[in-house]
Amino acid sequence: MNLKFFFALFTIMLLILVNGVTNLKNKITIKPANATTKVDRAPIGRIIEADGKVFLKRQNWSEYHPVFVGTELYTTDKIKLTSEGNLMAICYANWEIWSLQKNSISQTINGCLQAKSQCVETSDGCVPLDATRGINQVESDKIPYIISPRHTLLLPDKPLILPWNPVTNATRYTVIIKSLSGKYIWETEVSENQVLYSGEIPLKTDIKYTVIIHTDTQVSSIDQKSPFPQQENDLGREFAVVSKSEQQEILAKVEELTQKLDGEARVLSIAEFYQQNDLNVEAIAILESLYRGRKSYFSHLSNVG
Repeated sequence: MNLKFFFALFTIMLLILVNGVTNLKNKITIKPANATTKVDRAPIGRIIEADGKVFLKRQNWSEYHPVFVGTELYTTDKIKLTSEGNLMAICYANWEIWSLQKNSISQTINGCLQAKSQCVETSDGCVPLDATRGINQVESDKIPYIISPRHTLLLPDKPLILPWNPVTNATRYTVIIKSLSGKYIWETEVSENQVLYSGEIPLKTDIKYTVIIHTDTQVSSIDQKSPFPQQENDLGREFAVVSKSEQQEILAKVEELTQKLDGEARVLSIAEFYQQNDLNVEAIAILESLYRGRKSYFSHLSNVG
């Protein structure tokens, strides 16, 4: 089947499926971290992987801010990627993966429309990218900003992995989970920039939680600058757990989509269902599995013949 025809057919099919999905009436409503920023148009993509030094600037922002997995992208957004950063986004128009070139600045609409418009921001403006230019040292390596979970609902009984940005010269990290009301739930100390929550204290439904990271270099994730009002969304770091009954409803719908669809249609429909119900961690995980599958497939093809 012609690839373009497949994508057109699938897009129509996906819209029909999504329109038929009844959103779960969650007791907890979590606004996306970018809900406080007014954007004229609908999002055109979502970040599914962001490692290292990756920054976002919206049309009405005066400066760049660190991005996190799950952030939705709009046509006027600019993304700055340094030589130490990696970013992948999925484009809603064709469900293709967009990987940004290192040491560059690109507008989201250019990446998702496959336009070749990349530049480096200098005192003279945005200059076309070439091998002689680079981006000045930025400060993302000074703050352990949380990568995941952020502004998401979680399914109970699933491992909760907490990754964050590594900090230069830091050798120890203190990790804290607390409720937004201020009650401390769990604390541990590690040397890596990732830890698995022990689960010794089960997280409750109807409560929003947040993760805080302190380093032995005397900096913290709460030092992170952000254009999002902390009093409204705690810098987008909050998460919550759905109830057992809600989980059963979610799994039933996922099983229904699994039985009806195959291949990429199945993956993308389930990801869209997760996203519609604020299960952003689950949506990102299944999209990443799709990307890894594609990458493995094309790697296999390149080795044949």
